[in-house]
Amino acid sequence: MDSNNDNNYFEYEEANEFDRTESDVDEEMQRELAEDAPWKRIQQNTFTRWANEHLKLVNKHINSLETDLSDGLRLIGLVEVLSHKQLPRHNKRPNFISQKLENVSVALKFLEEVEHIKIVNIDATHIVEGKLKLILGLIWTLILHYSISMPLWEGEEDPGHHDLSPKQRLLGWIQSKLPDVPISNFTTDWNDGRAIGALVEACAPGLYPDWAEKDPRNARQNAKEAMDLAEQWLGVPQLITPEEMTNPRIDDLSMMTYLSQYPNAKLKPGAPLRPRLNPTRVRCYGKGIEPRGNQAQVPTRFTVRVGGEGAGRLTERITREQRAADVTHVGSQCELSLKIPGTSPFDMAATVRSPLGLSEDCEIVDLDDCCYSIKFVPKEMGVHTVSVKHKDLHIPGSPFQFTVGPLTEGGAHKVHAGGPGLIKGEVDQPGEFNIYTREAGAGGLSIAVEGPAKAEIDFQDRKDGSCGVRYICPEPGDYQVAIKFNDEHIPDSPFSVFVSAALGDARKLTLHALKEKGLEVNKLVSFTVQYNGAQGKLEALVAAPSGAEDEAHIDYLDEGHYAVRFLPRENGLHWVHVRLDGIEIPDSPFRLMVGQMTAEPARVHAFGNGLHNAESGQPAEFIINTMDAGAGALAVTIDGPSKVAMDCKEVDEGYKVTYTPNAPGNYLISVKFAGVHIPSSPYKATVTGTGRAQSAHEHSSVVVETVTKSATTNQFSAMMRRYSSDASKVLSKGNGLVKAFRGQKSTFTVDCRDAGTNVLMVGVYGPKYPCEEVNIKHLGNQQYQVTYVVKERGDYMLVVKWGDEHIPGSPFKLAIV
Repeated sequence: MDSNNDNNYFEYEEANEFDRTESDVDEEMQRELAEDAPWKRIQQNTFTRWANEHLKLVNKHINSLETDLSDGLRLIGLVEVLSHKQLPRHNKRPNFISQKLENVSVALKFLEEVEHIKIVNIDATHIVEGKLKLILGLIWTLILHYSISMPLWEGEEDPGHHDLSPKQRLLGWIQSKLPDVPISNFTTDWNDGRAIGALVEACAPGLYPDWAEKDPRNARQNAKEAMDLAEQWLGVPQLITPEEMTNPRIDDLSMMTYLSQYPNAKLKPGAPLRPRLNPTRVRCYGKGIEPRGNQAQVPTRFTVRVGGEGAGRLTERITREQRAADVTHVGSQCELSLKIPGTSPFDMAATVRSPLGLSEDCEIVDLDDCCYSIKFVPKEMGVHTVSVKHKDLHIPGSPFQFTVGPLTEGGAHKVHAGGPGLIKGEVDQPGEFNIYTREAGAGGLSIAVEGPAKAEIDFQDRKDGSCGVRYICPEPGDYQVAIKFNDEHIPDSPFSVFVSAALGDARKLTLHALKEKGLEVNKLVSFTVQYNGAQGKLEALVAAPSGAEDEAHIDYLDEGHYAVRFLPRENGLHWVHVRLDGIEIPDSPFRLMVGQMTAEPARVHAFGNGLHNAESGQPAEFIINTMDAGAGALAVTIDGPSKVAMDCKEVDEGYKVTYTPNAPGNYLISVKFAGVHIPSSPYKATVTGTGRAQSAHEHSSVVVETVTKSATTNQFSAMMRRYSSDASKVLSKGNGLVKAFRGQKSTFTVDCRDAGTNVLMVGVYGPKYPCEEVNIKHLGNQQYQVTYVVKERGDYMLVVKWGDEHIPGSPFKLAIV
């Protein structure tokens, strides 16, 4: 849609409303007169959350739209994130009105002259003076342009949406996804909480199949269940709350802002998909089931037609018995066979690390057709770690665990799978991946491919604890690849794979000047795309290590030649998806390493009773040793029948994790370093005791930006322990110490430079459960940034300790907004 035709905030309701009576208009005028009208509060909250979702990429936050944009800095930051461009020079520390006016003017001028967005009824003075209604109008203009008008949605033909208003376009998309659900507006049709459930199910079949069975009288609970699933598995932030959605006074603009996130929502791996079957919609017909006319020994046919929910999804499944791998011994040759499509033997490297920490190169035998045999001769008993890399980056599934001697434990959590066939696919082209079962022992291996058409599956057992799988799908669409061992899903299963139509012109596109490493955070990354005679719309998407996805900016250079630019905000492995008309080009997604490649997951190991056993209601702990592994993001997730209270603090050899489960059962503990599983991860912990499971699957996590540790730093830490610390000299500041927004990141800083040497510990405790997401980032020189997210209303307490002592003001009482 041409941005010059975007409707502004004040004209929008009149220009796009459907049939309204005179009484409708009178009622709305009365609502407009009320300054504290519910719809106004909802709209202000929604627009604030929308802005903060984007501002979090640059570590900024808005508490009040009325006041926090007045100096222009947050407005400039928001525009830079939305446009993927840097704005002209401006005042970084505006103290005077004139400087604030200049900053705001820089942002507004950029929007009009560079982005070609029509800004009406507002100037810099209105924003500096905090004219809320005009500020809301500006934010709505940005939402219209960047979230509704500009993006090309999946399943939508590009030329088609130019002739529609934003409201008509979004409503039309929703109606196409929900043909059997009467949706005609963005207000009352959503109040019982079931329509949003239907939309979640339509975007991810199997994620919320029983939405239609929900009682409309439980509107808030219905909306909460659906919105929680959308946030966790589709990556759709709750820009409105369930209470707001089910409020009869919800306004169109707030609902449009929230719903505009769904057209390009992507299902995350491991989603708990469930089939919904309806036998009453099955019809059988044909000569084969007629009471007369069939003959013995003569083939006959009949048709089974499936309709309603669950229709159009077909499954092909194979099952193979995997025998236990032969026991290897010291001095014998160990071998691991892999097929890694798209690689060259000249770019392959493999090393093995012994239980004592000694590393040596493995022999790599090229078997042709991207098949390799990785060989080494062990010199000691125990668990070895085999790292296989292509162009200095771990291949999917690496590092691999290889036990010399008898296996100590097995099970589905010890099976690993990886390969391009678990990421993307193409019609009538083989999708390939490896499954590594050696450490799991003997058992039944099941592979199922479910999608709009029945796939063909081919299985190759390499007889060394690894196997290769290739499958071919005859029709495009969303497929699920489920891998089970002894009837239990392996880690990350089921895998979501989009199978595109034949590449066609997408096969012609080539990339140039794309650097794969040596990139830096907050420094522009650019490359060019050559069409080579192809026709179609180019798009590029960047996925960061945290899972955040953002569209790259595309500039036209000349005929068939484009420049792609994006600004990385995180260190670590990024994936760049380049598509033509929604189809990935060859070799997409491309892997890029931002920051120094010092992090080595194969050198990290975890130990402690908490990895294997725990008791409900009692703290359990384990140590993650990061010595000599470099610096990187350490992510610990615990999945099980209850949420767990988690704490991670720095110790000499790495980090100590403490968690408290609330119910008995089996829990999976995943430990990733720089985005890659460490050896032996995930771990299976058996929790005994009493307590009631909250659900079949609860997820808790903590992420820490680690610092480089070595034997030298370990000795230094031991020496420093002789010095005392004084928690009273710790300084803390930030809005996160007094206020938190539900479902959004809250931040504060802690300065321990004058407080001696000790360990910073942070905990957030709520009315029911501890906060499950608390991140502590060491900024250097004993200064820390703490980020947390609360998801429920109620009274919260924030505890901050330096060692065993509370810092000044701790515990803090939090106001939840």
